[in-house]
Amino acid sequence: MNKTVDLLVAAQKEMMLIVRMTTLGVLARAGLTLDDMDDMKMAVDEAFGCLIEQSVGYEQIALHYEYDGEAASVRLSGQGGCMAASSEDDSSKDEILRCVLEFMADEVLIGKRGCTTAQIELKKRCVKAGMTYGC
Repeated sequence: MNKTVDLLVAAQKEMMLIVRMTTLGVLARAGLTLDDMDDMKMAVDEAFGCLIEQSVGYEQIALHYEYDGEAASVRLSGQGGCMAASSEDDSSKDEILRCVLEFMADEVLIGKRGCTTAQIELKKRCVKAGMTYGC
């Protein structure tokens, strides 16, 4: 059975504590190990920071958490704000971000709107001693 949690927060650094606490709470309910929870918390921190530091000035960040018997995922999406993305291509920054996130999450998807990162999805499979177990 899939379980979901949705959270909408202001796109401000001050909201990071709420995002961290929600992330840890949802991932604990999903049954991830402490190490996997810590990895995903750090990945969500990086993704949230990436979205709020962009020049488009998102007003809010929507977080969608989902977990089932095999994996837990978090999708972060920028909402509102000036959508006039810069014409500057930040592909090198994107590659660095992707490498950092792939170190902490099993799957990483980065969605762009023009040259701007609009959505980041992170997924962590539930594994224990090389075997999948229920989240």
